[in-house]
Amino acid sequence: MDFSAEQRQVVEHGAGPLRVGGRAGTGKTTALIARYLELTRSVPPSKILFVCRSREGVAGVRDAVVPALAGGFDSLPIATFDGIAIDVLARGGAWPRRVSVAEQRTLVRDLLAAEDPATWPTLGHLLPRPAFADEVLDGLTRLRMAAPAPTSERLDDAWRELASFAARYSDALARRDAFDRPGLFVAAALAAEAAPLPYEHILVDDFEAATAATARLLDVLARNTASVCVAANPSAAIDSRRGASAQFFETLAAPQVELTETFRRPSPPVLVRCNHPSVEPEVIAGELLAA
Repeated sequence: MDFSAEQRQVVEHGAGPLRVGGRAGTGKTTALIARYLELTRSVPPSKILFVCRSREGVAGVRDAVVPALAGGFDSLPIATFDGIAIDVLARGGAWPRRVSVAEQRTLVRDLLAAEDPATWPTLGHLLPRPAFADEVLDGLTRLRMAAPAPTSERLDDAWRELASFAARYSDALARRDAFDRPGLFVAAALAAEAAPLPYEHILVDDFEAATAATARLLDVLARNTASVCVAANPSAAIDSRRGASAQFFETLAAPQVELTETFRRPSPPVLVRCNHPSVEPEVIAGELLAA
């Protein structure tokens, strides 16, 4: 396969960190896969961690690299951040149970039903409303995905009340020996600090979707590695409501290679119709992810 000069820089990158920027279709994933295969010439695949944004991304990378690994492999650590977090904890002897969103919602509603309105001076009048549980769950996710969590001095009254509830929510999860997604990342980062993983190289795709919690986990995982290549399309960052931001890519202390040549042929424009305004944001997000 012919690579652009910028892609070749990614493939041939030596030691240390590297940022790989570029818009959709500029070959970031292709360059990372080529670098991965180049590394396997001298390093066992089990020592190379490839982080993807989604399970579909994981499947795509595996399908691309497995045919080229003629010598076989003992393990193939290609996973999402969620999968890595579970693996880190499992290596330490823990088998974490991650609660589903439905379980989280039920837990939040049960806890709110037992809350004393006096502990919610600003938001207490909303406690009886069913929709308040969903708002609290969204706020919890955003608050708990921040690493470190904001101090009370940086929060207004409503957020301080939510932060206080977050502590009670965390205690409830601990009693159930369970983790939500933010808690899983925090626990995994602590476990990886205590027992570093044996990866020599790390490659990360679609890091524009990173949160403070996943960025923290990557920082811990990368401390003892020979190289880290992180790719992102900052202009495609979405889901800021849950703490995702391109800033975690842009603030990485690393030189950057910018891929500018577009390889993906643009699709013809298609009119997407939404049957109801409430589903419009979800449809738009889906189209952006598919782009």
